[in-house]
Amino acid sequence: MAIATIPYDITMDRDGRKYEVHIPALTVPKCSNCGAISIDQCAEDQIESALQQRIDLAALTQIRKTG
Repeated sequence: MAIATIPYDITMDRDGRKYEVHIPALTVPKCSNCGAISIDQCAEDQIESALQQRIDLAALTQIRKTG
């Protein structure tokens, strides 16, 4: 395993809603032989941060639509 920076897309559920999350530069351990990645705590923190930004953006968009 070596640390790699990769683009990463995931669909996540939060509070009964699905959010498409795109992370252009996720830092993860990646197997140099097979290319498999491992989501470690550092990567999990990056994903959670990106999800929170996505939720905040969705809320802001909703406020603008109704306001």
